[in-house]
Amino acid sequence: MSLLRIVPPLRSLTVLSKAVIGYLLACVLIAVTVKAVRCEFEHTALGKPYSPESALDVSLVRSRSEAEKELKRLHKFVRDKRCTLPEAWAQLRRGAIYELVLKEFAKAEAAYEALVREYEDASRSKEQAVKMEALSCSNHVATACFRAAEIKRVFYRRSIGTDREGRMRKQAIKAYQHLEWLSSYRGMLANAYVVHHDGAVKMELAYEAALRRLDEFYREYFSYKLLDALVSMTGRDKRYSYGLAIIMLTLLVRILLFPLNRKAYKSMRMLQRLQPEIQKLQKKYRKDPQRLNRELLELYRRHKVSPFSGCLPLLIQFPILIAVYWAVVYYKYQFLHASFLWIRSLAHPDFILFGLYFISLIVSQRLMTKLSPPTDPQQQQTQQLLSWLFPLMVLLFFWSFPAAFILYWLAFNIAMTVEQYFIQRGLKRSDETGGYPIKRLEQAQRPTDDALSTNVMHREEIAAYKRMQAEARRTKQPKIRRIFREARIRRYFR
Repeated sequence: MSLLRIVPPLRSLTVLSKAVIGYLLACVLIAVTVKAVRCEFEHTALGKPYSPESALDVSLVRSRSEAEKELKRLHKFVRDKRCTLPEAWAQLRRGAIYELVLKEFAKAEAAYEALVREYEDASRSKEQAVKMEALSCSNHVATACFRAAEIKRVFYRRSIGTDREGRMRKQAIKAYQHLEWLSSYRGMLANAYVVHHDGAVKMELAYEAALRRLDEFYREYFSYKLLDALVSMTGRDKRYSYGLAIIMLTLLVRILLFPLNRKAYKSMRMLQRLQPEIQKLQKKYRKDPQRLNRELLELYRRHKVSPFSGCLPLLIQFPILIAVYWAVVYYKYQFLHASFLWIRSLAHPDFILFGLYFISLIVSQRLMTKLSPPTDPQQQQTQQLLSWLFPLMVLLFFWSFPAAFILYWLAFNIAMTVEQYFIQRGLKRSDETGGYPIKRLEQAQRPTDDALSTNVMHREEIAAYKRMQAEARRTKQPKIRRIFREARIRRYFR
């Protein structure tokens, strides 16, 4: 007879020991399995360790229960709110599960935006180690920012035809503009990539991805269509068409604004000639402001000039210049792969072009100072200071602007300088000849140009001068008529 039949308690003890041993073996097996699954989940189950591609790949998450379990496992990675590589991967993974599996777009957008905020805070930190950790997550952050903007784009498409369409459109544009600002030349996400995972993995520069989406919104604007029409007129060749379109747009604007500019320069020239008389009145009536205002108004009325006539045309053309500026902004995506002369891309900075623009500013300031020098010594010192200060301000603020902007301002500055030269020359000839294209009309009997600029003639002298001009016109009437018939247009440029 066996021992277990003789002693029944030993039989029960053996069963209990078997149960305990089996339970312990099961616990060990479960622990090893959980550790293996966790290690596989954290590192290599979905591709490369902590890569944006693995975070966006949700093909293994097939049900809602699996998605919720994975979200619980990811929660412990995002509790410290630090922009480290595991935390950025987990935050991007959470947003992808909410967006692509659970279709909860509001929670997905919140997860994406939380990662972007953490990255911005880490980039502004004073600790170098924190910045370096955040730098390793730039692709994750760029992808998250782009996915958040894509969600707003989905909301906008759903709101088309409703009262929320305009508001949702503005929010979508603002989201893509934020990504453009972060990934621009001096942005925190410069050279970062956006990862697309639609079956096949595709990587795209964050700056290019933001501009591509913004281009879809900007196509409806009139300024975009105008610049696009000029590009079509020049052949739509990426080697030269886009640069020629910018130059053509600049020349078109300057031609349209030429009458206003001529009127403004004429008024400013007249006010400049009246400065000595104005200073005399200011010294004479410095203790009586009301009398001074009356005398100044009488002086302006007597010479038929308004102190605001020089500013009004400039105010009228200011909205046009702003519209042209925004036309270049809206067309920035098309400039991305367009070149011109030595410029490889019109959407990136070009320092040679900026140097030419800086030199053109200095030359134009010096030339305009020589063409119309101020009579007041204080104004002359102020103008000399501004001739150096303005180019330095441009050097400080605009050196990293895209080449398309600098090319526009370079063409604009050259066209404006040439225009001012011909306008000032025409006004000077008008003062010399009384408005007719004749080089000399009794110059010996007429006061010199220096005398006219330094001392304003009195009413009797003006009347005598006009009578002398009328007499000269009567004596040379046939020659004047012949000149007007043969060269009517040249009268404005001589």
